[in-house]
Amino acid sequence: MGEYLHKDFHGALNCGFQYVKDRYGQDGLEEYWRRIARNCYGPLLVELRSRGLQALEEHWNKVFEVEGGDYKLYYIDETLVLEVERCPAIDQIEQMGYPLAEGFCRHCEIINKEICEQAGLGASCTYRQAVGSCRQKFWSLDN
Repeated sequence: MGEYLHKDFHGALNCGFQYVKDRYGQDGLEEYWRRIARNCYGPLLVELRSRGLQALEEHWNKVFEVEGGDYKLYYIDETLVLEVERCPAIDQIEQMGYPLAEGFCRHCEIINKEICEQAGLGASCTYRQAVGSCRQKFWSLDN
């Protein structure tokens, strides 16, 4: 039996993000995302601190193996690049008929940046929410 995945959690997160933004504004939502990064990704953070980009590469491969999605993962020099052609989270939200939360994709930018900064890595994210694609880059801050 494969790894359990209940994709409807994407819909719940989407609704939750919109609720927090409506109630506490954009600043409140971004602080909520930073708290998620610091409090929910402890095991990944430990791996990133000890193994750097290799651990992150393994993490992304596992995530997309479990969730599916059209992606590419590769290095340019010493920068790990993740290109997502079609986000599995957005696919699920749209399949369920939920309205996509305003700025939904920004959570990837903020959460990943916070996790990476805690591990001595840099991160950037450019996204096109309307088509469900993004390009994320990760690098060591020691270089």
